[in-house]
Amino acid sequence: MPKLTIRIATLLAALSLLMIFAQSAFADSPAELISKFRLGHGEVRVTSDSTLNRIAAEQARAMAAKDNLSHEALGSFTSRIAPSRAGRACGEHRLWLR
Repeated sequence: MPKLTIRIATLLAALSLLMIFAQSAFADSPAELISKFRLGHGEVRVTSDSTLNRIAAEQARAMAAKDNLSHEALGSFTSRIAPSRAGRACGEHRLWLR
């Protein structure tokens, strides 16, 4: 077998192993990992909240447009979270209340 063919075969084998290990290491999403922790402590699974996701996306776009990483880029945190009706439980803290 020519040296180049051996090197390519070795590289492909290494990449295959890397992909196998990467898939198992990253199989669970952050929400699934949080849910597993919660379930282990007598709580319910977290669920996605479309309103909070929309608010977060709007905030991210505002920060990008202003080139400024800030909680206030699109207004106060409290006023931005108000449409979610999360009250005092907002953002990542809302995950614990579901």
